[in-house]
Amino acid sequence: MKKLLASLLIVCTLLGCMMISINAGYNYDQSTVLEWTMKKDVIKEFTFEPTDITGATALKFDLYLESAADFGFTSFEIGTHPHCDWKEKQVNGAASFGTLVNGWNTVSLDLASIPESNDWKDANDGSVAGFDYSHLCRIRIFNVNVDGKETNVKLKNIVAVKGDTEIKVGGAPVVLDTGVLEGNVRTYAFELYQDSEAKYLRNTTAGDNGTQRFSDAGAETVYAFGMVDTDKIEKVEFSAKLGCQLLLQVSNDAKNWVEVYKYTEVVPDHPEAGADVKVYDFDLTDKWTKGDALYIRIADSSPENGWGGSIFKDNVNTLKVTYKSDAPVDDPTPATFDAVSSVAVAAVAALGVALVASKKRH
Repeated sequence: MKKLLASLLIVCTLLGCMMISINAGYNYDQSTVLEWTMKKDVIKEFTFEPTDITGATALKFDLYLESAADFGFTSFEIGTHPHCDWKEKQVNGAASFGTLVNGWNTVSLDLASIPESNDWKDANDGSVAGFDYSHLCRIRIFNVNVDGKETNVKLKNIVAVKGDTEIKVGGAPVVLDTGVLEGNVRTYAFELYQDSEAKYLRNTTAGDNGTQRFSDAGAETVYAFGMVDTDKIEKVEFSAKLGCQLLLQVSNDAKNWVEVYKYTEVVPDHPEAGADVKVYDFDLTDKWTKGDALYIRIADSSPENGWGGSIFKDNVNTLKVTYKSDAPVDDPTPATFDAVSSVAVAAVAALGVALVASKKRH
C-alpha cells in the first residue's frame, strides 16, 4: 500500500508540474518583443508553440542590451520539452553569445556544438532522452547577472537557420477580431462555450464546470478585442454575466492592468460569498488606455480563499464601442496582437475542463 501511495504521489506531482507549465500559456509568438530587467539570481523563461526545426544548423535571435558590460548569466537553455532539464541543449556564460555591444546585437548559436543537458527525469514520462529538433518549445536563462548589476534586455526574432532559409520560432501572430460595425457602434458579441467565444478568448486557466469559468487564486480568463480608429472613440462599454469574488481589469497590452471592479465585501462566516450572479454593465472609457487591442481580464479578488471571479453561460456578452459622429464606415484590416495561438487557447481551455474536479464547485 505504501508503494502504491508513493507512486500515486509521484504521478500527481508530475501532473501538477505539467498543469503549471500548460497554465502558464505561451509568452512568445513571432511578433513578440520580450523585454525585462535582468537581475541577480533570477530565472527568465519563454515558452512558445512547438516549432519543428529539423535540419536546422543554428538558432538566431536579436538581443538588445542597455549595458553589454552588465549582461551576464550562468546558463542559456533551449528546450524541446515543457519542463526544464528535459530534452534540452545548454550553453554557459554570456561569452557563448560572442562579442556583445550596447544596443541591438544578432546572436547566432551553432546547434551542433551546443551540448545536450539531460538528467534522470528524461524517462519519467516515457519520452526518449535527447534534444528533439521537431519540438522546440522553450528558452530559459538562469543565474543571470552574476556580477549583481541590472540592465534592460530585449529579445525578438527567434529563428532557426536551415540552409538558405529561416524557420520562424513560435506561433504566428493571432489576428484580433474587430467586431461588427453598424452606424457609429462597433459590437463584439460572444457566448460562453460557443463558436463566437473562440474569436475573442485569448487565454484561460480557469476551472470549468460546464456552467461557468471560475478563476480561483492565480487563475484567469482573458478576452482580447481588436480596436480601430481609437482617436474617434466616444465610449467603450462591456456587458457580461459575471459573479462571485470578481476582479475585472482592462489593458491595452495584456501586461499593465487597470482595475475596473473588485469585489471586497467581507463576510466572516461565509468566505465563499461573492458578487451576485447577474449581467453587469461597465463603462471602460476612462479605464482603458487606447491601443490596437483591448484586453479584459476576469480574475480573483480574494485569491487566498479560492472563490474566484466567474463568467457564466446563457448570456450574450458584449463589448460596444461608440464612435463620434465622424466614425469610419468601412472596416479596416484586422490588427495582430501579442498572444497565444489558437492551438494554445484550445489546449488551455481543455485543461480548464480537467479542473472540474476542484473541491469547490460541482
